[in-house]
Amino acid sequence: MIEVKQAAKAAINYVQDLLGPLIDPRIEEAELSDDHWVITVGFLRPNNPAVVTQRWVAELDPKRASEYREYKQIAVRMADGTVDSMKIRKV
Repeated sequence: MIEVKQAAKAAINYVQDLLGPLIDPRIEEAELSDDHWVITVGFLRPNNPAVVTQRWVAELDPKRASEYREYKQIAVRMADGTVDSMKIRKV
């Protein structure tokens, strides 16, 4: 059985393997659901033109910084750390 820290690492690794390099990946949420950890990963993509804007906005207005982040919900099996699904998480 895996702990939440292991599930979080598995979730970030999974998103990076699928989508490529990420900027500022963060664990936004972690929830235990039956036999899965549901981990929300927030990140910026390097090919997104808003990334430069996001860094500038974050310094001036941190409340707007989240407008440029993407979020994915990753379901990680508690038994063995296998990722079962990835969904878009709207904020």
